Amino acid sequence: MRDATAYLLAVFAVGPLLAALREAGASVWPAVLGHGLLNSLRVALEQNLTVPLEERPASGWLLLELVACVLWLGAAVAVRRLAVSRVGR
Repeated sequence: MRDATAYLLAVFAVGPLLAALREAGASVWPAVLGHGLLNSLRVALEQNLTVPLEERPASGWLLLELVACVLWLGAAVAVRRLAVSRVGR
């Protein structure tokens, strides 16, 4: 259950960032490259720097995922604002 919850939180948090990259780049390629980079980064971090999700203490995994979601959403807002200020929409 924790795997599915963590995955869904990540999907809902990273989606706006990829959409902002798509809009800011006026092409699908920034979002495609961002998606690949985020997947690679997450796999590398999970395999090398953390313990498996099912081995993490029950008290800490949700807080970690929520902090990550806030950071991804913050990045989406920053990319969106940068794109708007650059284009002047």
